[in-house]
Amino acid sequence: YPVKALDRLIMAFVVAIEKMGGAETLRDAWKLRLVGPDQAGHMAELMALCDRLGLSYSTPEGKYFRHSIATASNNNSSSPQVEFAGPKFGKDVDAEYANCDALALVSHTENFGATVVDALAHGKPVITSTKTPWKIVEDHECGWWVDNDVNALGAAVFQLLNCSASQRRAMGKNGLQLVRDRFTWSAVTRSIESAYESATLVC
Repeated sequence: YPVKALDRLIMAFVVAIEKMGGAETLRDAWKLRLVGPDQAGHMAELMALCDRLGLSYSTPEGKYFRHSIATASNNNSSSPQVEFAGPKFGKDVDAEYANCDALALVSHTENFGATVVDALAHGKPVITSTKTPWKIVEDHECGWWVDNDVNALGAAVFQLLNCSASQRRAMGKNGLQLVRDRFTWSAVTRSIESAYESATLVC
């Protein structure tokens, strides 16, 4: 969906890779996986963007288009830098969360963003934009909350790519605790009860 600002995320991914310079081993270990349905041909637009940026990518049907961005000209990997996974459902969604290192939700606008809660519940750090209501991930040290312009997103992606596995696990642990404290049914019930008691006291 265009509102998800995936074009900016793809460009930010390139910014992050270019910042990594000669760190080929670290750089080549990362890929951007885009999960979700197409809308009005937007996926084709994003693939065309990958072509222009020189990013290797694969389609939901498994077709592979190989390119090599300037800073990765020596990359002989057959693995795509961007994967268009298409829509996923049920257990396949859980598998996506289990297999990813982090989630990015960088929308131009978002009322909530349940995918953020899902990612945090799976112990994954998140990158979110200031157009989403997720400043709390920054406050609780489980992700980034940044402007969704390309440079700001690129800086956040760069920081993520440079985190060690232990740092990502620590952020994931913080996120999981945040979900337990704020987004489980018991936590929501406590919040409602507290609000009701406060309203009763005011009356």
